Amino acid sequence: MNGIDDLRRTLETHADDVLDVTAADRGAGIQRRIRTTRRRRTAVAGATAAVVAATALVAFLPGDRDSGPDAAGPTVFGIDLPATIDSLGFTYDYDEHVRGEERAVLRLEASDEPRLVSWGTSTDDDRVTVEVGAGGERRTFDGADFTDWTYVAPGEAVRVSARVGTGDVSLAAYTLGEPRPEGVSADGVTYRDAIAGGTLLGAAVGEPGQAEVVVEPVAALDGRTDVFYASYCAGAPAGAFLHVATADGEVVSGGGCDDSRVPVDPAVVGGMTQAVGPRQDLATRFYVTDGEDGPLVEDDDLRVGLGLYAQDAPRDLGDGIELPERVEHDGHAWQLVETASPDLGPDGAAVAVPDLDGRTLALIAYTRADDSRITYEVDGDDSSSVSYVGGGTFTADLPAGAAEVALVRLGGAPVPAEAAVGFGFYVLAD
Repeated sequence: MNGIDDLRRTLETHADDVLDVTAADRGAGIQRRIRTTRRRRTAVAGATAAVVAATALVAFLPGDRDSGPDAAGPTVFGIDLPATIDSLGFTYDYDEHVRGEERAVLRLEASDEPRLVSWGTSTDDDRVTVEVGAGGERRTFDGADFTDWTYVAPGEAVRVSARVGTGDVSLAAYTLGEPRPEGVSADGVTYRDAIAGGTLLGAAVGEPGQAEVVVEPVAALDGRTDVFYASYCAGAPAGAFLHVATADGEVVSGGGCDDSRVPVDPAVVGGMTQAVGPRQDLATRFYVTDGEDGPLVEDDDLRVGLGLYAQDAPRDLGDGIELPERVEHDGHAWQLVETASPDLGPDGAAVAVPDLDGRTLALIAYTRADDSRITYEVDGDDSSSVSYVGGGTFTADLPAGAAEVALVRLGGAPVPAEAAVGFGFYVLAD
């Protein structure tokens, strides 16, 4: 099937089989908040509220693990835990918490839904090192108790641990609740009306077993705009191929559809971005075939959906480097506040982390590095497992107290003189 006329015929044929909604009267941004009532701290450094294990590794004695919230949430370290957390428009409800001396471990069971984990300490030192998953990335935070959180994606059982230098530390788990954010919702899936840096143009959520959906927004774009195509596919047999067909052509990819879990929030899963002109027809067909050129997949377990988001104009740093003004990461929205565009030497470049208030996120975008394999470092720590050749963008959730972030040549040819890099520093916009 080719062309917009074919897309329109498909839309008419499946009009009764698919939820196809164009968003209207959208909010200007995402409003999220964490509701918490703080009480005066009654614990002192070195004191604990319960008997702890003599090894000082972890204290999971009766009474140290609690689940099931009351109206206000339980009290830990003289602080009322939030009964709910609002993250990216979704509400999460308190589920349980653990505490231990200098270290606490929270074991989360396998889940098809995302969760949040928050933390707090028994002393005036709020610095906490959190690790999600055995051998996962360790991140250090220093925000006020139970006012920050990390996002745990759906999946297998996972262990979340926290360490402090002295005193007790607690981890609290939150599970997905109600209500859902404004947007297009069906069968547990929600395409939000607004994401950080984007506005929903239209979305379609297929019925179980449906192998194609079509979105035909009616909103006109204000000039040339980047459009984010947030698609998902779950439950397809091996050998399935995904197709995104627009008026400008078709993008085909293999794999990525054999997971049976349907995303709650497809906009955080990923997709593709394409520049669209102001007069270009936005009608888009997303479909799944058995093989690259085969027929539509026939499988009752198949689930597909597609949402189109008009993205806000990025900040132009010159030399082909652009950075988004707002992004989403780790269950938070972030706002760009400072940038840097240093000259690249043969082995990279480094910049000082600006003195910003609270948790800081860095985006490092570079281009025209040709055959150089590039990674990034924070304060000389080269433990990042991510690297690209030629160009790419890194996301670094900077640890509390970070002083320097660098783009570093990991291998390959020296960085050419025509290469360019831009550093963007973001703060929480919750």
